[in-house]
Amino acid sequence: MIKKKLRHSINIEYDYIIYDLYEISYDITKKIYFNIYINNSSSSVSKYLIHKITHSFDINQIKLIESLLFSNMISLHSDDEKTQLAFYCKTFQLINEVLY
Repeated sequence: MIKKKLRHSINIEYDYIIYDLYEISYDITKKIYFNIYINNSSSSVSKYLIHKITHSFDINQIKLIESLLFSNMISLHSDDEKTQLAFYCKTFQLINEVLY
């Protein structure tokens, strides 16, 4: 579990959501578009560290556990509906990466 939580922290998308560095929009069909604004230097470091972790572990298993961590954040941030929606989007983004 420590390695999976480590990826969640290294991936830093939690921090980007907390600091409102993302965009959520909808189209006419109510499809949700979710984008996190990640700068290139953070992305490079994250990709390198994630690559190191995933050499030893199944990335799909890690992503599923990470999706559970994000889903747990939804109820912990009940004071901000937009942040809750961002955690919801990130949860299903990870699940979809595993399934498709």
